[in-house]
Amino acid sequence: MCAPNSVLILRTQPNVFGQHLTSEIGAPQDYQTNKSNGTFPDSYDLRLPGAERDSSDDNKMMEVSMTRKAPASPPEREERKSGSDEVMRSATTSKNSSHYMPIKALNQFTADWEIKARVVKKAPIREWSNAKGTGQLLNFDLIDREGTMIQGTAFHEAAKVFDSLIETEGIYTFSNGQVKLANKRFTSIKNDYCITFGNDALVRRCEEDDEIESVTFAFTRLDQIESIVQQCTLDVIGVILDVGPTSTINLRDGKVKQKRSLTIGDESHVSIGVTFWGSVTEAHRFTAGQVIALKNCRVSDFNGKSLNASSHAEDIFLGSSLRHKRAQEI
Repeated sequence: MCAPNSVLILRTQPNVFGQHLTSEIGAPQDYQTNKSNGTFPDSYDLRLPGAERDSSDDNKMMEVSMTRKAPASPPEREERKSGSDEVMRSATTSKNSSHYMPIKALNQFTADWEIKARVVKKAPIREWSNAKGTGQLLNFDLIDREGTMIQGTAFHEAAKVFDSLIETEGIYTFSNGQVKLANKRFTSIKNDYCITFGNDALVRRCEEDDEIESVTFAFTRLDQIESIVQQCTLDVIGVILDVGPTSTINLRDGKVKQKRSLTIGDESHVSIGVTFWGSVTEAHRFTAGQVIALKNCRVSDFNGKSLNASSHAEDIFLGSSLRHKRAQEI
């Protein structure tokens, strides 16, 4: 930027742009000149050159000019100021109650956001290792008052802090996180984005809020699963038709894992097998005739179509823990 009255020396021939332009848009004015003599125009004509002029526009400009009021007297200024302060207080109060950003509005370009959400699931801290190094991470699922879910992940020291601060079913405000594109391999939540939190993240516990549900479902009817590709995740609800025994299988790495299979059916008159793995095989007492809802089941093509249940006990809902109208419809 050159100072006024300075001399600029150019070593090369400058390129002149726009020398063939013959018209301009709007009404450019010299700011410093208008500021010194107070001759700012009352309005500007911002239409494209050659556009038809609507007589109603001229009338509106004339009305704006004619209705401009003279400067207010001191008492009137005080009265207006008092009224303005009241408006500002109302706006501030309104903002305090609803200034949280909806999760569905988050994207990679969102800045200075703060969300209020319920923690519907929190996984244990786990270690990770790759070519970039090693560390710890904590995954947790959030839901806001509009029913939108998103996965949060805290890394390194932040993982320990978040693990000690947040609890499942608790409501918190979150800010200073980074919104990224979600890797669908590591989350079953139907959201294109996820949030990562570092040491500068802010989290604050809030009072219970009945407007924020603890869980939402997007049920898929069992007769629709035949056309869904392998590895997709979905929510299902049905009646338990058969309960298999718990067994163990030997994995390739030499470890042993528990396995249990159920058969469920719904009002579409279709049944499907659901396999539970690990600790969730004994997390609930499954009984034939119970209504069961399962979140985040993964579709498998093994022996035809089947489902693998989530490894989190929080994704399994039975009997009284299931408050959904579909539970009464089946």
